[in-house]
Amino acid sequence: MAQRTKKGTRKLRLTVDLARIFNRVMTNRSPDVRRALRSKLTDVSVKRAFALNAIELITKRTLSNKDVNGESFAKYSKSYKKSAEFKIYGKSATKVNLKLTGEMLASMVSKPKAGTSIVLEFIDADNNNKAHGHTFGGGVKNSLPIRDFFNLTSDEENELLTDILKESSTEEDVNALADFFTLALDDLL
Repeated sequence: MAQRTKKGTRKLRLTVDLARIFNRVMTNRSPDVRRALRSKLTDVSVKRAFALNAIELITKRTLSNKDVNGESFAKYSKSYKKSAEFKIYGKSATKVNLKLTGEMLASMVSKPKAGTSIVLEFIDADNNNKAHGHTFGGGVKNSLPIRDFFNLTSDEENELLTDILKESSTEEDVNALADFFTLALDDLL
């Protein structure tokens, strides 16, 4: 969830704990399968893939006029639609996508974090402030409505992690799981 990191600051950070998601999506798996896959959660390539896919998902959702809950963003104000900036950049009066120059969405980055967590944030203060204004409302002259785009739903987290774990499975993992299922089948017979 987007959150303030220090009292009085407006730094947006989205911290995602892959272990928490893993525990949620692997509840029906055997302990051996969970053990075989859990070690991947600290792998830098898995964490990087999750972060990049999360940024892509947030960007695509935002550009399609949807907030984190799948709702359309609040419409642009009449004064903004009449502004020179609106006309110069060829904005659509009906499609709110939080993209003027594209800088804000393009400035989302992931920061390395120890353990099983990743952090998404904005690379510079200017784009962070734009994102903060949209996420919580306010902005210049307190004129922005809340357009909560910088977050992931549980379903989105689940899908991202499941897809990445499937892609990152090596032949060794597959063989270990196959051996486990063979032994389990033998026990049943």
